[in-house]
Amino acid sequence: MAEPGISQDTCASQLRAFQQRRMIHPVAQKGSGRTAHNLYSYTELGIAKIASLLTTDHSIADNAILASVAAQLYGWTDHNPSNGSGWRSPIDAALAGIIRGEFWVFRMDTVRGDQSGERRTLCYIYNLDEGMPKSAGGGEMMPRGSVTIPLIVPFKHLL
Repeated sequence: MAEPGISQDTCASQLRAFQQRRMIHPVAQKGSGRTAHNLYSYTELGIAKIASLLTTDHSIADNAILASVAAQLYGWTDHNPSNGSGWRSPIDAALAGIIRGEFWVFRMDTVRGDQSGERRTLCYIYNLDEGMPKSAGGGEMMPRGSVTIPLIVPFKHLL
């Protein structure tokens, strides 16, 4: 996860924090006791990388937003369907696509109900060559903001 401007120590601290907040989950542990190390799959590292970019580059510290992002990236959603891709999650599809040389993008929209005041975070991961999905806000949900992150550079650091 480390890259220029984000040290290995910072990445290790972020991984621990994201795990404590239950945003990512280790797939195994190496060793035991105080010296045990958590091991993560590429899916978890991809989710952690996006959460890291949202916190470090975009100053998003709201735990509810970050938890919503992580939950949506673990699987396909109605507003970000798999379209028969065969991948378990949008993160897995993006990682495989980047290995093939495709240009994948993460987009996070925040919308708020103009009547109810309800706030939602909607996440999309998509291959830009296949077009950008429309926001699922609609109805009373009015757009409040959007963050777009090209994934090719940050994910290349993971692979």
